[in-house]
Order: sequence, then structure tokens, then C-alpha cells
Amino acid sequence: MTFRAKIIASYALIIALMVVFSAVAITNNAKVGSLYEEIADKHFQMTRITQELTYRNLQRESGLQKFLLTGKTRYLVAYDENTLPVKVQIRKARELYPGNSTYSSLIRRYEALITDWEENIAEAQKEKRQQLDYGLIDLQAYNTSIADIDKKGRSIFAEMKAIENELLNTVEKDMSEKAGLAREVAASTKRLLLIIAFTGILMTSVLSALLSQRITSAFGKVVRAARVISTGDLSYRIPVMSTRDELEVLADSFNNMAEKLEENIRALKESEEKYSTLVEYANDGIAIIHHNRFVFASRRFCEIIGYGQDEIIGMESLSIVAEDSVEYVKERYTKRLRGEDVPNVHEAQFVCKNGDLKYLEVSAAVIEYKNEKSTLVVYRDIAERKQYQENLKRLSEQLLSTQEEERKRISQELHDEIGQALSAMNINVEILEKGMGRSKLERQQRLEDLKKLILKTIDDIHRISYNLRPYLLDNFGLIPALRWYSETFQERTGVTVTLCAEGKWQDLDPSLETIIYRVAQEALTNVAKHAEANRVLMGLEHAPACIRISIEDDGKGFDTAHEHGNRNFSKGGLGIFGIRERLSTLNGTFAIESALGGGTRLLIEIPVEPSQPKV
Repeated sequence: MTFRAKIIASYALIIALMVVFSAVAITNNAKVGSLYEEIADKHFQMTRITQELTYRNLQRESGLQKFLLTGKTRYLVAYDENTLPVKVQIRKARELYPGNSTYSSLIRRYEALITDWEENIAEAQKEKRQQLDYGLIDLQAYNTSIADIDKKGRSIFAEMKAIENELLNTVEKDMSEKAGLAREVAASTKRLLLIIAFTGILMTSVLSALLSQRITSAFGKVVRAARVISTGDLSYRIPVMSTRDELEVLADSFNNMAEKLEENIRALKESEEKYSTLVEYANDGIAIIHHNRFVFASRRFCEIIGYGQDEIIGMESLSIVAEDSVEYVKERYTKRLRGEDVPNVHEAQFVCKNGDLKYLEVSAAVIEYKNEKSTLVVYRDIAERKQYQENLKRLSEQLLSTQEEERKRISQELHDEIGQALSAMNINVEILEKGMGRSKLERQQRLEDLKKLILKTIDDIHRISYNLRPYLLDNFGLIPALRWYSETFQERTGVTVTLCAEGKWQDLDPSLETIIYRVAQEALTNVAKHAEANRVLMGLEHAPACIRISIEDDGKGFDTAHEHGNRNFSKGGLGIFGIRERLSTLNGTFAIESALGGGTRLLIEIPVEPSQPKV
């Protein structure tokens, strides 16, 4: 056998041995990969299931709690919608480890706790709410019952959470066992690789002396090629690769290249995730318009406009613009793409999926998308701002109207009451002047009439002055002023007003006294106009940290759910809107409790600084 043949045979033997050992190593490596994949998949599934169960249970409990607080059955929709998903997740969890008795026992315990909570906690709380709504129990008994039941419910949820943790621990234990097996297979693979390396080195060393010149030459070429590739020129190809040493260098070069690529890809991915998170969780809606169609829409934009992301993608951007704003928006869009200077921010009306019109503030900029000019648009919902502007406008109109009505009323009273009284006094004075020679009795009668007219005029002036600004409020404080107003209100309307005040009311800030007085005055005015009541109970409590006011009538009441949805709810003088605006200057809050035929109760709370002792 020639030397060349021996060399070829030696390399053939090396290659054959390496193929055999490599096949075994590849098989073991695939087995390790399969084990790790199975471990990761089950752990991911179990984590996902426990998270989903926690989320669904919280949604159910949240919906139930809202129903218990308000009595509105629409909040039970969230409870009912999440019942089936909970059962689905339990079924998925049961199928994850069908042969594990410990795991199956935990699933059964968890399912039993779910059933226990539904049947003994949720249903009991709903029943208590129904008893409260039907008047079978009072609010205090209801709150006590709900607290007791909720305590048991929290215990059940705590046990459910503990079982979720045990399920995760069971999965992690299984992961640990399989990971140990994987490590054993990996160690076996490592030994095989060591055998391959040792065999290759040994046999190559025998041939190295004979082939040193040729190997050195080939080695240099491969090293140079590897260095070129490691700089980033991936188009370069190695012409000859004949020995393992060169392959090791090449492997190192490829590793370097792979590391650089990995770093670049990782940085790019992190950047994409960061900006994706910013876009998805921004308060404003964000969209990209390409060829007049939406190619991207953020979650917030879909919430604003009412469409799903799958619905909005591909839709014409002008199709959601209100008819009155189409030409305006289209002109700006066209000019911006042409590079003309247009304002970045403007307002326009858009049509939501349900047909409602909504004002949005639009900011836009030109970007590149698929190597073409496109438009990045930011949409801000300004419905609240528009509503606030409308409320301010309406309030201003109401203030002007109220001022004009007040002026008209004062003018009318001056004309009808004081003017007529003064005219009558003037007539009596003229009669007295002309009848100085008349009897003393007749003159005395005229003087008595004149005195009564003067006293009536004084009373009318006092009454008008009180209505404008009661001096009792400035001289004697809030409570006496409210008592006086309650008495005059009762005389004027026939509605009995009972005033109860608790706490210390001296040395209140004058501006605070004025606001409380005007709020009570406006509330009683609303009672006279709308309530058709016979009695009003006004309670005031001055606590250390706040002032509480309760004004309750026995009138016809109204449906609060219907009226809160009515944009005209605050009409009628300044009404509820005026009370809200007065209280907002003090960071105060108020609530309305009412039902048809059940009267109305206005609850007000104003925070105050604790009073400091005088020095």
C-alpha cells in the first residue's frame, strides 16, 4: 500500500470513527434537547394556567364585589363570563400530568375549592344582596353578613393560592428529576465528544510529521479566511478545509461571528420590545397610515375608536372621520406627504364603531414604512375636555340667566312692595297735610296707617337684604343663619325643615360658611322646585377632619341611574352642577341617593384642617 493510500485510509478511518461517535452524540444531544423542551413546555403551561386562574378568579370576585356594592346586575356579567374559562383551565391543568397522583389530588382539591366558593360564598353574598334590595335586612346587617361571608371567601382564595403554588412546586420537582436525567445524557455526550477529540488528536499527531508542510500551508489559508469572516464579510468562502486544527480555528471564528450577530439581534429585539411597550401602554392612541390605510393601530387607539385591531388594520383612514371633517383631514394628510408645512396638531371629529361622534386631538408626522412615505398619527381623546368646556359655557349662561332673574326679582319686589308702600305713605302724608283741621281720631288713624306702611317697608327691605346676603351669617355664624333660612323657607313653601347640628361651629372660615350656606340654600331650592316634599331633615356634623352634611326629603324621588346618564341632570338654576362646582373649590364630595317614590338624600363631605387651639 502506497503512502498516499495509507494516508487516505487513515483519514477514512478517522472520518468513520468520528461519524459513528458523532451520530451517537447527536442522538444524545437530541434527547437532551427533547427533555429540556418538554420540561420548559410543561413549566410554561403550568405557569400560564395558574396565572389565568388567578386572573379569572380575580375578575369573578371583582364583578361580584361591584354587584354587592351597587346592586346592579350588569356587574355579574364579568362573574358569569369568567366561570367557563376557569373550568377550562382546570381541565387543561388536569391533562398536563394525568399519571401523577399527587398532582391530580391537588387539582381535585382546587376544583372543590372553586365549587365551594361558588356555591357557599358567591351565592350566599348574592342572596344577601337580594335580601337588602327587597328590604328584608337593613344595611348594617347586610354589611355584617357580607363581611363574615367575605372572610370565609378570603380563606378559600388563600387556600387556592397555596394549591397553585403546590402545583408549580410539583411541576418544578418533575423538572428537577428530568433535568437530572438530561444532565446524565449530557455527561455521556461530553464523554463521547472527548473520545472523538482524543482519537482525532492521536491519529492526526501520527500524520502531522509527514504532512507538516502541507498542513502549515493549509492552516494559514484557513486562519486568514476565518479572520476575514470574523470581521463581518459573510460572503467570503474557505477554498480548502482538510484538517481538524483548521476546523477548530474556523469554529472559533464562527463562534465570534455568531456572538456578534447574537448581540446585534438581542439589542434590536430589546429596542423593539421597549418601543412596542411604550406604544401599547401610552395614554394616547397611535396608528400608522400607509397608502391611506391603517397598517398599525395600538391597543389604546382601538379602545378610543371602538374597533378591534383585526378590524382596523386595512381600513381606510378617512372612513372613520366624520363627514364634516373629511376634507379638512384629507387636505392636511396630502400636504404633509408632499412635504408642505402644516400644523402638527389639530382637532377633528371621528365616528366610533357604535356610531357615536368623538372629538380627537390629532398629531401627525411623516415616517418611512417599507421604504415609502407614511404617516405616524397620535390620537388623543379630548371628549372630557370638550364636555368640560361645554359645562363651563352652560354654567356661564346659567350664571348670567340667574343674575338677570335675580335682578328682575329684586326690581319687581322694589316696585311691587317698597314702591307701592312709599306711594301709600306719600298719599297719607298728603291727606294729613290737607286735613290738618280734621278730627284728632281721623288724624290718629292716618298716622297708624302710615306707621304700618313704614314698618312693612322696613320688613321688605330686610327680607330683600337677607336674600342677597343674610347679616346673620356675618354676625352670628352658619347655624343661626341656616335656622333663619329654614324658617323663612318653611313659611314661604309650607315644607317643614328640621335642622340638626353637631360639633363646634364657631370660628369657621367665612368663605367656608358662605359656601355651605349657599349649598344648603340651593339644595332646599331644588326641593321646593322638584321634590313635592312635605318634610326636609337637614343634618350637619363638624368632625375633626371633615364636615358632613345630609339633606333628606320625603318627596317623589327619581331614578338616579337614568338621571346620571342625562346631560340635563344639572339644569334648573345652578342645580346639582352648581353644588358640584362650589364643593370642588374645597375638594369636597357629594353623593345622591334616591328612588322613585322614596324621597331623595344628598350627602356632602368637605375636608377641613383640624382646628388649632388659640393662644
